[in-house]
Amino acid sequence: KTRYFSTAGSLNQDQPRLLIKAVQALPAAVSIIAAFDQDDAGDLLLEQIRKILCNLTVVDERPKVRGQDWNDVLRGRSLK
Repeated sequence: KTRYFSTAGSLNQDQPRLLIKAVQALPAAVSIIAAFDQDDAGDLLLEQIRKILCNLTVVDERPKVRGQDWNDVLRGRSLK
């Protein structure tokens, strides 16, 4: 009941279309959770995803501390 969509750090030209197609295949009541890094690139990705999925609520679940990388947080490490 869970699907993951990886951007590998940024959106390429095909990913917006693929993301829309993936979301259209989901049930009506879904949660979209953005788990990007807490940095400028993460800010941009969150903005792009919210724009692409404008009809859906996108929950910002990024690390709480500016500059943190999600992989480091999940491993229990922090760069700051």
